[in-house]
Amino acid sequence: MPPPLVTGISPREGCPGIKITIRGENLGTDDKDFIGLKICGDDCRATASWMSPNKIVAYAGHGQGKGDVIVVTKSGGIGSCSVGFYGRVEQAGQFQEVAVWIDEDAVTLFGLNTSKAPAFLPGTGDTMSGSTTDSSSVTPAEELYEMFPTSSTDITQPNFNPYYYLLAYKSNATFDELNQNFEHLQRTRVDNKGASTTLVKNNIASFMEAVDIMKDIRRLSADDRKKNFYEPVIKLIEEISRIAHSMYDTDLARKDYSDTIRNALNVIQRYKFIFHLPQTIERSVKREEYEKVINDLVRARAAFETVDSKVFRNIQREVEQQIQNLRTLFRQRLTEFPSSIDDQKLFIRYLHSLDPRADPAWDCIIHQKAALIDVLRSCAVDPKQQQQQQCKSFYFP
Repeated sequence: MPPPLVTGISPREGCPGIKITIRGENLGTDDKDFIGLKICGDDCRATASWMSPNKIVAYAGHGQGKGDVIVVTKSGGIGSCSVGFYGRVEQAGQFQEVAVWIDEDAVTLFGLNTSKAPAFLPGTGDTMSGSTTDSSSVTPAEELYEMFPTSSTDITQPNFNPYYYLLAYKSNATFDELNQNFEHLQRTRVDNKGASTTLVKNNIASFMEAVDIMKDIRRLSADDRKKNFYEPVIKLIEEISRIAHSMYDTDLARKDYSDTIRNALNVIQRYKFIFHLPQTIERSVKREEYEKVINDLVRARAAFETVDSKVFRNIQREVEQQIQNLRTLFRQRLTEFPSSIDDQKLFIRYLHSLDPRADPAWDCIIHQKAALIDVLRSCAVDPKQQQQQQCKSFYFP
């Protein structure tokens, strides 16, 4: 049998839930042969009824925009479509009943923009009884805003003020025109009394689906109350946890151990200078490379301030002992007499770098003073000793 071909759709556009009559060729030999229907990409087989090989009645789904109507049969397979259907977005009024879920947003629900246009009264469309808004003679918006600073002309808002609405958009309407508008609203309410029945009739499939879902929810809730369904789940989770621990605890322990070793190696590589510092200082002191020792100690102090580790504290204690030995050595070199002024300045700078709170220059001056006094005292000769020496030299030439 040839594949199905849709040649006519009535109506050609509509909102979700609208009844559609589909006409064409080879639409199936019977209801069992008719197995699929897609309208704008949405599966509508559950709401479709096979009437004849040339006619199918269905209800549109939630597909939006222009799309094809594709019929699928067992005998002919997937069909084609020579016409299209346009699915519109549901635009409901404030009191209009619909069979689909609509976002409760003033802009989306009513097609309004509260910052630029008013929200017209339900069912009026701002054209009832010939009453229109004359923007050339309305009260200035600034003046109205000063009169109603906390009110709004949007009827969807909780702060809607009817006086504000009438002054803003109906200031030129006469009392008779407003009365006609009121009567029009009453007639609209009476005319809409049968809308609920029509709504249910046109969207019976959606309502039946909702009822079935509610029944399933009630049944599942009743079953849950009868039995403690969570206890088996808890036992299953505990068993899964036990199996996972038995499988992966050893691997995780090895991973932690390897991570520890890797981190230790990274620290050693990163702070290699600190680990080798005691040996470097000792070697440099033996070579009397004091300038290099001072530079290494300055770098080490900066590193010790940023790192807090037990290993580093041990190294720091050892380095501090070496610094104390260097202070003693430099003080001894500074107290040597005689010594050049350049050597004295050099050792003073070294001591100041090791201990900024000390005053090695003053200590050097004190030692130099004591040494000079000793020299002067050694140069002084007692007159009696000098006379005795002269006598000895006279008698014993």
